[in-house]
Amino acid sequence: MVSELVSAVCSKRLALVLVGLVAASVPVIAVSKSVVAASNVDVFGNGSTLSSPWWIASGTTVSQRYGCSDVPSPTIEPDSPPAWCVAPFNKSWHQGIDIPMNTGTPIISQVQGTIAASSSGVLGIRTNGGTIVYLLHGYPVGNFGTVGQTVRVGDEVLTSACVAPPGGSCTAPHLHFEIHASVVGELSVPTGPGDDVNPEGWLFRIPQPYGQQLTSWSAGDLGEFVQNGYPLSGVIYSSYGYSTGAWSGPWVFQDAPSGSGFYEYLSTDPVVISQSPNEWDAFALLTGGDLGWWSYANGPCNWQLISRPPGVTLNKDGRLTAVTRSDGHLDVFAEGSNKVIYHEAGIRTGSQGCAYTWYPWESLVMGLPPTPPQFQSEIVAVSSDDNNIYLVARDTVNSVWWTHLDNGSWNNWISIGGPVGSSSGDGLAAVAWRTWDPATGQFTRELDIFARSLDPRGAVPKSDLFNGRYTCATDVTCPSGWSGWLTDVSTQGRFVPSGQLVAVSWAPYRIDLFVRDQNYDSSDGWLWHNAYSANSLGSPGWTGYAGQTFYPPPNYMQAGHMGVVALGYGNIDIVAQFTLDRSIYRYAHLCYCNNTWIALPSGP
Repeated sequence: MVSELVSAVCSKRLALVLVGLVAASVPVIAVSKSVVAASNVDVFGNGSTLSSPWWIASGTTVSQRYGCSDVPSPTIEPDSPPAWCVAPFNKSWHQGIDIPMNTGTPIISQVQGTIAASSSGVLGIRTNGGTIVYLLHGYPVGNFGTVGQTVRVGDEVLTSACVAPPGGSCTAPHLHFEIHASVVGELSVPTGPGDDVNPEGWLFRIPQPYGQQLTSWSAGDLGEFVQNGYPLSGVIYSSYGYSTGAWSGPWVFQDAPSGSGFYEYLSTDPVVISQSPNEWDAFALLTGGDLGWWSYANGPCNWQLISRPPGVTLNKDGRLTAVTRSDGHLDVFAEGSNKVIYHEAGIRTGSQGCAYTWYPWESLVMGLPPTPPQFQSEIVAVSSDDNNIYLVARDTVNSVWWTHLDNGSWNNWISIGGPVGSSSGDGLAAVAWRTWDPATGQFTRELDIFARSLDPRGAVPKSDLFNGRYTCATDVTCPSGWSGWLTDVSTQGRFVPSGQLVAVSWAPYRIDLFVRDQNYDSSDGWLWHNAYSANSLGSPGWTGYAGQTFYPPPNYMQAGHMGVVALGYGNIDIVAQFTLDRSIYRYAHLCYCNNTWIALPSGP
C-alpha cells in the first residue's frame, strides 16, 4: 500500500514544483473557496475499487481520495482544509487521487493535447480544451518527456514507478492523478485549495459515442434523452461509485427559448455525446430538414438551429450520428435527400462553454464511383484518437463502406461488401482505438465493425451477426489491413438477432457487444452480451453470448431503443425501452454491476 502521508506530501509539492517548471507566463487568478467547494466532492473514497482506461488492469483500490483528507498536513504542505471539510476528513486537502500501481504499469492517455510539464516523477498534459492533467510517479515514455510534444488518445505516456517529484518522496509505486481547470499550480497559496477540480470524471474520458440517446459525462452520471414530438426531453441520472443510485424525476423538458428563431420540432430522438466531465451535446434532425443542437457546458445552452446543406434536405428518418474527436470539437454526420452523407464540424471558440464556430457542410463523396452508392441505412462514427474519425455506412444493396478522417483530411471510401449470405437487413456498430504495440514498436489503430445479415428468402428468414477488423500502423495506408467478414460473433442459432446492436470499447483490446433478441415477448426477448479481450483483462478471444443475466424486466416486452455506456471494467450501464401493451412505452436502466433493472420515471 502507498503511504497516505507520502501521497499527501507528493500531491501538495506538485504545485510548488510546477510553478517553477512551466508557470512563469501563466496568469494567476484568485478562486474563492466557496467555488472550489461546490465542485470538489469526491465519489471514490479510500478503499474504493476503481478501474479506468488510463491503465490496463481489472481494478485497483484507491489509497488516498481526492479533497478533504484524514491525513495530517506535513509542514511543507501549503493548503489547509476548507472549513466545510468534516472530521475526520478535515486534516488536509488532497488535490488529486492516488491509485496503487505495480512498477512498470503502462499509463495510457485518454486526453489529447501537448506535454506542458516534465520533471522527475511529474508529467503534465495540457488538453486541447485548456485543462491540465498531471500524472505523478513514473517515467515518461519516449518523447513524451519533452515539453510541447503532441499527445493523442491511446498514447502510452508514462510507466509507473516509485519516482519522487522534486522536493517530495515516494515509498511505493502508485499513480497520483490530478486535474487543474486552466493554469499550472495553486492559485491561493497558502490559504486554501487552488483551481484543482475533481479528477474522477476525467478517469473515464473516451472520445467516442456512448450510444444514441444515452450518454455519460462523469463517473456515476448518466443522461437519457428522448423526444416526444417537441424539442428535447431528458432525464438526468446520478449514482455514486458502482452503486445504481436513483433516477431523478420528472423528465426535464428542454424547450426552445422564446425569440431564439428555433421554429422546427424534432423529427428524431437525439444523438447525445459527451466531450468532457459535466459537458454534453445533443443533436436531432428537425421537421423542416435542418439540424438542431442543444448543449450543456456546466450549465444549459440555448437551442441552436444549424441550417441544412445548400439545396439539400436532411433525411428525417433517423440517419444521424455524432462524435467528438477531441475536447472542443464536434462532428455530426447526416444523410441528405440525395442519399449522400454530409459532415458538419464545430470548434469551440473560447473557454469551455456554448460558443462554437460551425463550418459549412461538406459532402463526403471521396473516391466514389461515377454511379455512387446510395446510403440509406445506419451511419456510425467512432474516434480512435485526436483528430481521427472512422465513418461506417451501409448502402441500399447491403454493402458496408467506411472512410477515415486523419489529421483533417478524408481518405477515399472503401467498400468491404456485405456480410455473408445477406441480401437485406439493418444493424451496424463499430468501435476503434489507438495504442502502442510493443511487438512492432509503433502505434497501431484498430477499427472493428459489426453487422447483421438477413436473408428473407425461404420459409424461415435467416439472420446472423458478422464482424470484421481493420488494423494499421498509425498514419500509414494499409490496403490489406481488412480481415474480411468473420464469424466470431455468430449467434450459432442460439437466438435470432434483431437489428439493434451496440458495441462499446472502454480500453484498447476490449469490446462489449450487446444485441437485442428479435423476439420481443416476455419469455425470450433477452438482451444478449458478448465480450472480447486480448490482454490482461481476460482470456484472449470472445467469451460467447450470455443472456441469463441480461434480460428485460419481468413480464415486460422490449421495444425500440437501446443505449449502452461503458466507463470501465465492470462499469457498464444499459437503458432499454419496454412496454406492457405495445401502446405505452417506458424506459428501464440496468447496471452491469448488479444486473438489476430500475424503471425510469414515467416520461414522454
